[in-house]
Amino acid sequence: MSAEFAVVLEQMAVFILLIGAGAAGALLKVLGQDALTALSNFAMYFSIPSLVFSTIAGTATREQLLAAWPFIMVSLGIFALLFGFGLLSARLCKLTGNRKRIHLCQSTFGNLGMIGIPLVSALYGAQGMLPMTVFLLCDQTLLWTAGIRLAYPKESSARLDWKKLLNPVLISAILGIALVLLGVNFTGVIADTIAGLGGTTKYIALIFVGGSLVLTGGEKSVRSPAPFSIVFFKMLLCPVLVYCGLKLVGFDAATAATFAVISGMA
Repeated sequence: MSAEFAVVLEQMAVFILLIGAGAAGALLKVLGQDALTALSNFAMYFSIPSLVFSTIAGTATREQLLAAWPFIMVSLGIFALLFGFGLLSARLCKLTGNRKRIHLCQSTFGNLGMIGIPLVSALYGAQGMLPMTVFLLCDQTLLWTAGIRLAYPKESSARLDWKKLLNPVLISAILGIALVLLGVNFTGVIADTIAGLGGTTKYIALIFVGGSLVLTGGEKSVRSPAPFSIVFFKMLLCPVLVYCGLKLVGFDAATAATFAVISGMA
């Protein structure tokens, strides 16, 4: 067993245990819906932005950022692939109208904050967070422009909300990139505190996931093949194609694996 694969297995075991702890908390009535909402808000406004900022500002170099421009093309290619799979699965499931629009939105975008960022950070560390940051910039830009149109009925007049586009996670990524490009050496007590706060993201996010699975597990869902098609195309087929495609065009295994994981979470 390779050392890298052993690390992945170890991190996955930690993830499963943390999700189990969140589920146990919900079953024992220690975590209710209000507590989970508070955990989610804290993660989105404090721990996740801290993780993104500290990883970029504390470990990336100007040369690495300037050399990361191909990641933009890769990220846009992944979104195009996900959207294409959404169109195909919508056709296979015979979805039309607003149901098709929501399906396309679910197929193209996902939960990077509570799942994607903690997972990539735990598996690949700073090396994985650079592709994640580039992908995050593309994700937020597309989500709050094209994505917001898909999420609303076709006949509505949904407009871009700049306040939502400039959210804490995106702002932290931009600030981290700016500091690196300006050559600012971000160290000291404040840097250590922000890094420590970012380190709590994995625990908060996965406890939230475990508790949410329990609290929403009893809800009835619509019997439709559409959700299962998303699982197949988005979480199984897309990561395989992304990994093989990036390896084929010359990306290293770690970068290819990182984008494969991201594509399954996007």
